[in-house]
Amino acid sequence: MRKLKSINYLIESIKNPDFKAVFCIFLDIMPFLLLPDNEFKDFSKRLFSLDRRSARPPTSIEMMHFQQLLARIFLDSIMQNAVELYDAIRDLFLTRMTIKASDCLKDCRSVFGCCHGQYTVEQIDHERIIKQGLLTENDFIPSKDKFKLRLLGSIKPHCVALNKDTRTCKIHAYKPMTCTKYPLIPCVHEATNDLTWKGECAHGGTWTSKVSPFITGKIAKLWVKSSLLYNYQKRASQIFESQSVTDQLRPVIQDIICIRRSKNVDDLDVFSLLLKDKYSRAQIDEALKIMKKEGIRG
Repeated sequence: MRKLKSINYLIESIKNPDFKAVFCIFLDIMPFLLLPDNEFKDFSKRLFSLDRRSARPPTSIEMMHFQQLLARIFLDSIMQNAVELYDAIRDLFLTRMTIKASDCLKDCRSVFGCCHGQYTVEQIDHERIIKQGLLTENDFIPSKDKFKLRLLGSIKPHCVALNKDTRTCKIHAYKPMTCTKYPLIPCVHEATNDLTWKGECAHGGTWTSKVSPFITGKIAKLWVKSSLLYNYQKRASQIFESQSVTDQLRPVIQDIICIRRSKNVDDLDVFSLLLKDKYSRAQIDEALKIMKKEGIRG
């Protein structure tokens, strides 16, 4: 019987200070990522093998191999707590993955910087923006589970979230993924001799990171997955209310959604990962029946 284990414990396999420094950048997202114990053991062995070969400072190739393995661990993990994972990944892009970064709007030589495009806000952020009164529904154009920010002005249009007087973003804490990732994606891609990557944005701002473009790309995919997980879990919660699903079965269904939105698994895998560790066979079986009946795919 397999069990789930937090990838946070993988750091115990790392001794090399350069590898550990990169690993620590991602500590805030690790509590929300789990691996089946067999996969955990496999990744632990691979990390130990790579770490053992680099008692000295790692070469750029060794560092790239390490970050590729780390990215694989993140994408193979099972997500937990969509909201907290989503917010932790945002913080990675805003504060943790950069060593040196320009203050986008204040330092930018362009009038409106990059705030002249029509960017899209995720459903999870749209709800918080409206709840906190940062913008109104009239500032958005709904598009399925996402919301486009309107542009203001005709000659030099700019994003409705831009405060022109202070040159700040009104929704900085919940701004679109595109804005948050830029320019780490796609501009920071030039490797240096000191195991860092550097680049410039479209308007001349300089950025430096210890995280390779390979891993930032994978973290961006994980961010999208966490947003989709939130959307699926919210729909499931709405069905719970309309169909009077019992309180005992709600967490079972939500955990099944977490597994299925994270990995390509069948019902046998679901039973293997949740049975005994958290729920009984009868609970899992009943949850799967409800999901099938109500069209909750997970």
